[in-house]
Amino acid sequence: MRANSCALAYRWPSVMESRHAAAMYSLIEKNPDCDILQSMPDEKTWWTVRKRCVQMILHTDMTKHFEMVSKCELMCDMKGCVKEMRKGADPGSFSSDDDKQFLLNLILHASDISNPCKPLDVYKDWV
Repeated sequence: MRANSCALAYRWPSVMESRHAAAMYSLIEKNPDCDILQSMPDEKTWWTVRKRCVQMILHTDMTKHFEMVSKCELMCDMKGCVKEMRKGADPGSFSSDDDKQFLLNLILHASDISNPCKPLDVYKDWV
């Protein structure tokens, strides 16, 4: 049996998502006008943003969905964010780098799977 070219190029888990991250950087390299990272103030910030972007893309993998849902529920229970948000207050307890990365991952993942929530004519176009 012959292996898929993407599977050969991106042998780690999340093959398609890894390909998408690589495609983003290929697009940036080929089209400097698309370089969202060119305005980073220093190399450390550039690497931090790059790492965050790659992690966000990798977390669009549906194999991570239920783990993310469970973690989201746990975080909201532990941090009391649902109660605080109902009051209109900023929970302010998502200050660790891990929490920030998780929230970024969650937002992109939710956006990625949101098509079924759109009007049927829009959803059909995206499908």
